Amino acid sequence: MKLQMLSQLLPLTGHEAVNIAQGKVLHHFGTFDARQHRLDRPIWVSDEYEAALGYRGFGVEAPYYTRLTTRRDFEILDLNGISLFEIWKKLGGGSHAEWNRLLGEYLSRQNVCGIVYAGREIFLPSPLREIDSAISRSSKSL
Repeated sequence: MKLQMLSQLLPLTGHEAVNIAQGKVLHHFGTFDARQHRLDRPIWVSDEYEAALGYRGFGVEAPYYTRLTTRRDFEILDLNGISLFEIWKKLGGGSHAEWNRLLGEYLSRQNVCGIVYAGREIFLPSPLREIDSAISRSSKSL
């Protein structure tokens, strides 16, 4: 039901594609720790360290910084200018994890490798397909 509503609220046609090159370094601040976790669920990253750094205290616990490297060239859709928050509210809200799972499932079913949103926030619905390596360390050490 929510997937169908999401497809109506967030059509994926007509958006510019942005290329992410093989070997590109991406940055993530959050609870993900590459030493303990797998990239088996959607993740928000940035291709600019300074942009990612801004989300370190963005209302979500961020004890780790993770440096990720892409395994291949791929394209993401540019959704800058679209309010994902408004779409999330129309779907009834819920937790960040629930929203990420729903958005990830929707994008994966549409064969979308990712989106860029709110400047340089990049959402990867299936990071195992796109990420070659990930190295984490305490964000307090930065």
